[in-house]
Amino acid sequence: MINCPMSTKKYSYAKNLIRFATLLLFTFSIFSCQKLGDAYSNSDLYSAYGTVVTDNSEAKILLDDEITMLKIVSYITYPIILKEGDRVFILYTITDPTRDFSNSSSAFRFYNAVIHDIKNILTKDYLIKSELTEEEEIELGEDRVDISNTWISAGYLNINFYAYTSNLPINHFVNLILDNTSSIDEKKYFTFRHNAFDDNGIVQSFGRVSFDIKDIIDNMASGSKMEFVLQWDSYQSYGKRESIIYTKK
Repeated sequence: MINCPMSTKKYSYAKNLIRFATLLLFTFSIFSCQKLGDAYSNSDLYSAYGTVVTDNSEAKILLDDEITMLKIVSYITYPIILKEGDRVFILYTITDPTRDFSNSSSAFRFYNAVIHDIKNILTKDYLIKSELTEEEEIELGEDRVDISNTWISAGYLNINFYAYTSNLPINHFVNLILDNTSSIDEKKYFTFRHNAFDDNGIVQSFGRVSFDIKDIIDNMASGSKMEFVLQWDSYQSYGKRESIIYTKK
């Protein structure tokens, strides 16, 4: 029987739409997080997912490795409004390893960073299949989507995906549904759903979304493993599947 303490998630929370960006991405914009090693260099460009720790003027970002904290010292790109708790994707370089954080914990590695690019990531709760009404189920949509990367980090199930659109920018509806009737303690079944609202075009557009699964991970014993099975309907075939084996630290 599935242990799901957050079964009271409200469907209204899911009504966040994703606005696609055009596919004009830098070729070095790597989708998966690169962990920062001991070396640092002004010429080394890193990509990472992270969470904003404090607001704009004193903005710091805790990377998904959960041990690297960056203090933003300058931007090469246009800065965006940053609020505590925001989830972001960044391209950055390290300027120096100065530990200039007051009352800092030795559990973190601190670096000053120059931000070359920064984007907000849509962050959502997952939904629970047995709690959806028929109307809500229909609203989730059954449009196809291509998933390029999926992984778990910092308590999130992260999904990078592509969909075909006609006019940009445009909002689409994406959600993650937990099948709580099929799931067991060691294996969770999820479906990624997409509603394009009849926006079916020829332009391939890219999207990022992170789903909060901390309630599931927090209930795992240290050192235990869990399989997360993700299913979606791609442009090539229905019912595609990918499994992620997650080990709790």
